[in-house]
Amino acid sequence: MSDNIGTEVRKIITNSLNASVPPEKMSDDYQLAGNVLDSMALTVLLITLEDHFGVMLKDEELTPEDFETVASLTQLIQRNLNR
Repeated sequence: MSDNIGTEVRKIITNSLNASVPPEKMSDDYQLAGNVLDSMALTVLLITLEDHFGVMLKDEELTPEDFETVASLTQLIQRNLNR
């Protein structure tokens, strides 16, 4: 996993979702579902990630597993950047 992308994802989670955990304390296995994500937060997060990274995340390609942890979310971004 690219540290740079992971760092940016952590900052976006903290800033856009007002997460109580600062980005530097958010581990790769930090659970997003149940901690900072609900349906409204997911929408905000998707829009922010798309804008920041310049990617288009297609609904039909998204799975619940993509949003379980910081690592899985970072992998989602990496897959879309590598297209």
